[in-house]
Amino acid sequence: MDFSSLLLNPIYDLLGVPATLTPFGAGAAVSIVVLDKTAGIDISGQMDMMALRPAAIARLADLSALGVAITDVDGGSITFNGSTWRIDMHFKKPTPDGAGELMMFLMDEA
Repeated sequence: MDFSSLLLNPIYDLLGVPATLTPFGAGAAVSIVVLDKTAGIDISGQMDMMALRPAAIARLADLSALGVAITDVDGGSITFNGSTWRIDMHFKKPTPDGAGELMMFLMDEA
């Protein structure tokens, strides 16, 4: 089963926003589509207090096709919906058939 075609592509087609990602150190800025989660992702886990972090989510296949190394994402920047953010950290969200998505936690540069 191709999860990217069946599940991810329709979500990004409907909810995705254009973005410009500038990797840290090496590499030129690239245009990608991300899911805007700047309202916050709950990262509290097992704790009783809710902790929200602004985030953006991109398809790993898109980043790979553009030659962006995942190791160069942290410390880079991303611009979308009129705001520029510094990428603080990331983690991969795999799908059962592989690549999946990259969740990037953001810090406001303004």
